[in-house]
Order: sequence, then C-alpha cells, then structure tokens
Amino acid sequence: MSSNELTDRKYYSLYVGNISPNVRRKQLCDYLEQYGRVDQCQWFESNYRRCNCFAFILMNTPDSVNRLMATRPHVLDNRRLYLKRELPEQCSNKVEHFLTTENVLIQFKHNQNGEINEPDFNEENIRNYFQTYGKVLNLCLLKNHRCVIEYNDYDSVDCILLDCPHYFNSHELQIDKYYTTEQLKHIERLFTSTPEVPDLSAGIDEEHVEQVLRSRRYLNMRIRLLKDSIFSVNVANEIKLETIQRGFQTTIDRRKELLDQIQQLNKQCQILHERNQSLKEMNDSRVIINENLDKTYQEQLREEQLKQDEWKQKIGELTKIGMEKIRMRDLRRIFQNKYVVFMGDSNMRSIYKDFILLLQEDKELIDSDRKAGGNKESICGDILLEGGVYKSLGSGIEYEEKRVFLANIFLVKFIFLTRCLNDVVTRTFEEFRRDTEKPDLVVINSTLWDISRYGTNGEADFKKNLPICLDELRAATLPTTIILWLTALPISAEPSAAVFDAKYRPENKYWRTQFLHINAFSAELAKKKNCEVLDVHYLFRQHPEMRDTDGCHWNANGHRLITSYIAQTVSLIWHVPYIDRTVIDHKERELHHICYRKVNEYNDDSVVNILTGENNDGVTDFDLNVYLADHVPVNNESSNGQFPERVEAMIGQMNETDRRILNLMDYYEKH
Repeated sequence: MSSNELTDRKYYSLYVGNISPNVRRKQLCDYLEQYGRVDQCQWFESNYRRCNCFAFILMNTPDSVNRLMATRPHVLDNRRLYLKRELPEQCSNKVEHFLTTENVLIQFKHNQNGEINEPDFNEENIRNYFQTYGKVLNLCLLKNHRCVIEYNDYDSVDCILLDCPHYFNSHELQIDKYYTTEQLKHIERLFTSTPEVPDLSAGIDEEHVEQVLRSRRYLNMRIRLLKDSIFSVNVANEIKLETIQRGFQTTIDRRKELLDQIQQLNKQCQILHERNQSLKEMNDSRVIINENLDKTYQEQLREEQLKQDEWKQKIGELTKIGMEKIRMRDLRRIFQNKYVVFMGDSNMRSIYKDFILLLQEDKELIDSDRKAGGNKESICGDILLEGGVYKSLGSGIEYEEKRVFLANIFLVKFIFLTRCLNDVVTRTFEEFRRDTEKPDLVVINSTLWDISRYGTNGEADFKKNLPICLDELRAATLPTTIILWLTALPISAEPSAAVFDAKYRPENKYWRTQFLHINAFSAELAKKKNCEVLDVHYLFRQHPEMRDTDGCHWNANGHRLITSYIAQTVSLIWHVPYIDRTVIDHKERELHHICYRKVNEYNDDSVVNILTGENNDGVTDFDLNVYLADHVPVNNESSNGQFPERVEAMIGQMNETDRRILNLMDYYEKH
C-alpha cells in the first residue's frame, strides 16, 4: 500500500467496539449506512477470551466518519457502541490504538537536551493553533518547551494524531497521548493475569517456546506500562511544580507591587506632612482672626436679635388686629397710585373681587358676584380682557382668564393660574418685562391646582417649578416690587369642589396633611427668594365656619379678612400707618357733630373751603367728586340736616389721614 493510500485511509477508518454478540456484521453495516456508505467492514466475533465483538470500518468519505463521531453516543441492540478513529501504526504505540484520553502531550521532537529555544512557544500561540481541533478545557505549559492540553472530547486528541506531523516555526512537534495515573492503573488491571514462567529443565518443545514468548511479551508490556506510569507521574509532578512556581511568582510580583505602593504612599505622606505643617501655621493665624470675628459676630447677633424681637412685636400687633376688617378709606389710602396684580385660582379671584369692591364702597361680596367667574364680562366694575367666555368655560388645566380694574388712581389686575409655571405664567412675566410701568404688589398662589390636577407627579413638579416661577417673577419686576406669596387656605376633610374631581385625584387621599407639608415648603422657599409670605392657612385654621360647603372655597366674610391681612402686611412694608379703628371712629363721631354745628352756624362756603383745604388761589388740593364717592356714611340723626352734602364732603376729606383729622379738630376747638 502506498503512502498516499495510507494517508487517505487513516481519515476513512473507524474502530467500533463493545458490539453485542447478538449483532451480525450486516446489522452493523446497515446502521452505519445511515451516516455514509461503508466500503469495507473487518469483523471480529466474540470468543472465550472476549465477550464482545468489534470491527474495523472503512467509510466512503471522511465526512461520514466526522458525522458518526459528532453524533455519539450510538446504541445498537441496547448496547452502547464504542467508536474511535483508527490510528496508523506510525502515529502511536499499539496500546494507544484502543485506549482513549482527553489529554495530549506536545513537545519539540529531538529536543532532549533543550537545544531548541522558541520564545513564541507560549500559551496564546499554542491555544490558537490547537483549539481548531476542539474545545480546550485546560492548557499547562511545562519546562523545556512542553505543554499538556486537556480537551472536552477524546476524539480531538485522535484528530491531532491523525494530522501528524505538526510543525511550530519549522520545528516538528512530537504528539503523544497523555494518560493520568488513574488511567494507567486501569490499563494495568487489564493485564493482571500473570502467565507462568516455563521450566526449561524439563526440556524444550514448541509449547514451551510459545509459553516463553507469551511471557516475554507480557513482561515487555509491563515494562512499557511502568515506563508510561513513571512518565505520567513525572509530567503530573511537573504540572504541580509549574503551578506552584506560578503561584510563588504571582506572590513575588504582588509583593513588589505593594512595596512600590508603600514607597509612593511614604512620599505622599511626606508631602502631606509638610502641607499639614503649613496648614497648621495658617490655622493658628486664622484662630486669632476668628476670635476677633466672633466678638464682632456676637455683637451683630445681639443687634439682630433686638431687631427680630421688634419685628415679632410688630407681627404680634398685626396678628392682634388682623381679625378687624379694613374699610374703604384705609384701603384707598394704602393703595392709591399703586399697581396691584393678583395671580391664582378661584379663591384668589374672590380675593381680587373683594379688593376692587372695597376700593369702591364699604360692602361685602354678594354670593352671585363671589361665585361668578369667567362667565361674566364685568364683575364689581372690572373688565374681562382674555379667556373666560371669550375662550372656554371649562374647568380643565387649559383654562385662562385675565381681568383688570381701572378707576382713577387704582390699577388692579387678575390672572387665573392653573399651574405655577406654564404658558400663561410665561406670557404674563413677559408682559411685565415689556411694560414700562411695573407692578408695585404681586399677590400669587397656585398650590391647590398644582397638587390636585396633575396626578401623582403634581407635588414633585410643583417643588421643581416654584423656584423657577419666583425667580422669573423677580426678574420681570422691580427690586421694590413686593411679591406676596399666599399659602393655600385650609380645606375640609372631604372636599367636594370640582378641582378635587375623581379623575384628577392622586393616590394620596390625605389632602390636609399633604397641604401642610406643601405650605411649609413654599413658605420657606418664598422667604429664601426674598418674597413676603402671608400664611393664611395658619390664620384661618380655626375658622371653618367661613368655609363653603364644598370644603374648598370661602365666604365673603373670609375674603374680606384676607383683604385686611394683605392691606395690613403691605402697610407695614410701605410704612403707611394703619389707622386704629377705635380712635378714628371716636374722632369721626365727634368731628361730625362739630362740622355739622359749624355749617349751621356760619352757613357759608368759607368753612367748607377751610375744611377741604382750599389754598389762597382758590384751588383745592383734592378732587371733591372722588372723595364724595369715597365717603363712608356715619350713622347720626343730624346727618339729614340742612347741609348734608357739605358735611359729607368734609368728612370724606377729613378721613383721608389722621393728620388732617387732628388738624381739623384743632381748628374747631380754636373757633
């Protein structure tokens, strides 16, 4: 047989073992024909020395052999067949033809003395070359350019042997199956029956010669097994030694790395020590400076404490008189020539309506005006500019409404807010920026809608948008503009207003507790943003009788009290004295009698001119019609006398300030 035929045959040949004695040659061939044509089958029956049959198969193509090996295990007659590729004689020892292993030993051929030195013989290059034969489970490099590779299948080792010779950088590699000590012990058990050594003294015949030859073959097999066992133990020891050396080398490298880190840390410690010394010296000097600053701070703290006590006293006075309702003349005196803007929800709209009504007359809102919204073009003398009936009367978050009240020296606006930061707010602030005349007072709140109309994220969005709203409002107005943040009014335990409709209601049903937290947050934020805060939630917490049945809105009496609180707060900031009601009422009544008596006595215009403040040129320093419209009637029997109009005119002028009243009192006492 030629070398080419032998080379071709080795890829077509297959060994099949562990065949049942009940299986015939044709049955085996028929089974193998499923994977390719069988060209030759050399069959060996079972005998007294072996209980199983085996066969050498020659397939038609190498692909047939590959498919058979890839689809293992194969079962025939309830017996699992043992398949392996047939190895040529020159590839390996005879015992390796029948034994399998997942390990292969690779080394350079003719390198007993270590003459070959290949730096490229490393784990990466070896793995890249031999992983084409199968999955590599483990790879261990040994001394003298040797390597042991463990595969997940013994067929990978047989394929490597079939492809011999292998070369690495022009050096031929020696490929051997590597058996572990346990595998060698198993092989040794196959040859446990030791034949008897023949007695040559009895003579020599053919039987004796055959017995001697069998004994010699057995001894040779034992010797080779022992050599293989010794070799296997040596290789195993080399693997252990290499593993230990690698561990030691890793430990040594780690130790060197730690020593380098220690040196670096020592250098850093030295640098930090020097820096610490300089910082210590600097700190000593700062201590002296801090002591001086502390003394100054304590002095300033005492001064601020005195100022704080003074403000607390003023706030206490404000709270004390807060429940007293303001009257028209006081509101007009505080807000004359002022530009006021109210921004908020329906409660804020009611405060706006009460405010402009009080600028015109001493009356409280009737229910129809208090409950009216964008469905009326004019309420209490104002004008609907945008939104409302001009756009949409829905109660959704897209609702808009803008109103204005303009009368002589008063300008008041109202903008409905459904959120503290949206398109309406942005447009309003842009108008503030463009207008040459900036608001003197902006009263703002939108907490109720922000929390109740925007689902579970309403509170988080409100906390994110409110700082932006206050910053933009401050940027759009003057530094002297008062921005007054009103906290949300207290609501009932189960509000039924439309703003609390079920489709807008978030999962959290503890409304009142939630509003306490939100009011605390918004009030604290407004103070940080240099805004004034009027905590109407706190002031009205004990007055549920003023709340409407819907649990959200408030009656006319409540809105008048809020107007009073706003006026009193602003009067303190603008340093406009708030008239004490008891003293002024007493002076009014006394002055009314005096005025009426003097008019009856003189019956001429000179008294009126004196009382109304006419100058020498005959020009009065006030508008008589305005003050007639501003007059608050005083209940007195003599008010229906002979000259009621003159008395009313004088009282309208005299009630303008405390100073004019006192001047008039002095005048009449002298006359």
